[in-house]
Amino acid sequence: METVKVNGTVWNTGDKEANNVMITIIFTDTAHDRIVRKTVVEGVDLLPMGMQYIEFGSEYLREPTTPKTLVDTITLIEWKEDGQLKILSVRLPI
Repeated sequence: METVKVNGTVWNTGDKEANNVMITIIFTDTAHDRIVRKTVVEGVDLLPMGMQYIEFGSEYLREPTTPKTLVDTITLIEWKEDGQLKILSVRLPI
């Protein structure tokens, strides 16, 4: 088996509290025709000005491919600020 790992740290650089933070990792494995979503953080509040942070990690297991192929990952961060839903996504090939 082959393991694809995603690790990261998130903090709030704004001046308002971020409520109900949810972090989801989306693994897109085109070689095996799979899309896997894993929610790694849910319902956490982050204080403003970087006073607090969240560390997260997730992994995806798959059969090895020949030739070697990539798994695309998207880290999706959702939170509420002043009652409005905010979304940030970061895409990285692994």
